[in-house]
Amino acid sequence: MASPRKRPQTHSSTSNVPKTELASADTVTLHSNLPLIEVTEPWLLDTLMKDTQANRLILMRLDERTALVVPGQHENLLTRLRKLGHTPRTLER
Repeated sequence: MASPRKRPQTHSSTSNVPKTELASADTVTLHSNLPLIEVTEPWLLDTLMKDTQANRLILMRLDERTALVVPGQHENLLTRLRKLGHTPRTLER
């Protein structure tokens, strides 16, 4: 049976966190309160990206149906979507 690989030592500003927790945290990053927009069809996101007012509220496209919303601009994007005739659904997880 092969021996488990050792994880590289990580440096963190959180010196009071045990090293075992730091080692497991170096593989996953969790971002809380990061707004995303997800559409059912890629052409909907294409249309939003072409709209100058909606586009400035979208930070970057992640894939054909998902984009990252500029932090703090969630409500403004909801307002813009409604003005464009969309009925967005908001999910909080």
